[in-house]
Amino acid sequence: MTNIKKTLKQANPFKGKIQFEIDGQTKTLFAYDLSPKDDVEFSNTLMCHFQNLGLSNTEKQRLSACDRERIYYFLKLAEEKLEDYGQSFVDRVQKRISKKNCSIKAEGFGAYIVLAALHSGDMPKSSNICFEIENSPLSLFPKKFIKKRKPGFELRVIESGKDWLEPYSTLTTAPSFLKAA
Repeated sequence: MTNIKKTLKQANPFKGKIQFEIDGQTKTLFAYDLSPKDDVEFSNTLMCHFQNLGLSNTEKQRLSACDRERIYYFLKLAEEKLEDYGQSFVDRVQKRISKKNCSIKAEGFGAYIVLAALHSGDMPKSSNICFEIENSPLSLFPKKFIKKRKPGFELRVIESGKDWLEPYSTLTTAPSFLKAA
């Protein structure tokens, strides 16, 4: 068992639920399990692959092998799975959420799914939804998923500071293309 698999047993950002709250009731809207099945090749965790992330010197010094594996999986899953999961999430929102005001909460890779759906241009027009996302490396979110964001949605980024991303403020800062969307 690799270090990442041991670590993910405690807190797994690739497995979770996206929940919505309407009229004080919280329900699961979308569940996902994209837990890594394969080990990461050692060569993919070398620091030379993480130079373009814009990390400070202090952040680079703290970047453990497990954290590099997590980053690798965020990038890999975004490339391989995000479009399909984002569309599935849009479909679920269209079926399950009426025109009421509601909030949708997601963390980890679930935040990526929500962001892909929110910026797909396919979300229902008349929704008044507040999206709350946390514990996700927003700076790694791929720009290619930013297509069109319809009005009527609010996006809140919550910084809890209680997960593996705590020492990496560079990773949790939303890129300008997310802020402007």
